[in-house]
Amino acid sequence: MRIVIYRRGTGSRYLPLVREGLARRGLEATVIACDTPEEVEAALPVADVLLAWGLPAGDYAKAPALRWVQSIGAGVDDLLRGPSLSSAVPLTRVTGLFGPQIAEYVMAHLLAATQDLRRAYATQSRRAWEQWEPALLRGKCLGVAGMGEIGRVIAERARVFGMTVVGLRRGDGPCPEVDRTYGLERMDEFLPLPDQVVITLPLTPETRHLFSAPQFSRMKQGAWLVNVGRGPVVDTAALIDALRSGHLGGAVLDVLETEPLPADSPLWAMPNVTITPHISGLSDPAYVSEFFCDNARRFVDGQPLRGLVDRKRGY
Repeated sequence: MRIVIYRRGTGSRYLPLVREGLARRGLEATVIACDTPEEVEAALPVADVLLAWGLPAGDYAKAPALRWVQSIGAGVDDLLRGPSLSSAVPLTRVTGLFGPQIAEYVMAHLLAATQDLRRAYATQSRRAWEQWEPALLRGKCLGVAGMGEIGRVIAERARVFGMTVVGLRRGDGPCPEVDRTYGLERMDEFLPLPDQVVITLPLTPETRHLFSAPQFSRMKQGAWLVNVGRGPVVDTAALIDALRSGHLGGAVLDVLETEPLPADSPLWAMPNVTITPHISGLSDPAYVSEFFCDNARRFVDGQPLRGLVDRKRGY
C-alpha cells in the first residue's frame, strides 16, 4: 500500500505518527509526506491512499491508482472541488475530535458577548470602576443550524447553562440534545426563535449562502450569529448590511467566505464582531493519524470505514 499525505506546510508532521500507527497494526506501507502542491503533484501518480486537506483542484486525474481518500478534517468540501472523485473511491472524514473543541469555542464567545467582556477589558485599561449589569445565557434560546456531531455537542453544552436549544437539520430521526428540531424546509419557522444562532453546517450546493438577507431579516432583532461551519454558508455582504443596520446584535466568525479575511473588509473594524482565523476546531495530528491508521486496518480487512461520506449530501 502506498500512502500519500498532504497538508500544505505541515504534511510532514503526520509522517512519523502514521508510520508508527501502521506498524502497531501490522500494516506495511510506503508513506510519502508532502508539504507543498508541487510535492503532492509529483507523488500522486503512485498513490493508493490519500490522507489530505486542501488538495489542489483537479489533482485526482494524476492519481490513477487511488483507492481511498481520508480527509484530515471533518469537512470534505476542499476534497470535492474541481473534477469529481471517482464514485468507486471511498471518501472518509475525521469524526470524534472536533465536537468538544468547537463547543468550548462557541460557549466561550457566547459568554464573552453576554458578559460584555470587551467592556470589562476597556474599563480595566482605564482603571475605571464602572459597574454594569451583564446579561445571562440562562433562559435564552440557542439555535444550532446543523445537528451533526459538532452541533449536538454544542447543544448539550448550552443546555448546561440553562438555555433552550432548537435545531435546524436535514433529515429525520430523533435528536435528544435539542428541545425542538426544524427541517431546512421550515427554516422560516426556526429563525425568529433564537437569541443566538450557531452555524455548524457543511458546505454543499444546498447550504451555500443559506444565510443571506432574507434569513437575517427573519432572525430576532439583536440576535447574534456564530459561524464555525463553513464561510460560504453565510453571504458576507448581507451579513455586513444586517450588522450595520443594527438588526443583528453581533457576530463571531471563525470561518469566512474568503480566508484570510481581506485587510479592507469592514468586518475587522466592527465593534460587535469577533474574527478568529479558523481555529475553533484544529486538527490534532496525533488523533488524526490514529483515526487514519484505524481506518487503514479496516480498509485492508474489508471492514466498514469510519466517517464514510455520503457524496450526494457532501458530508
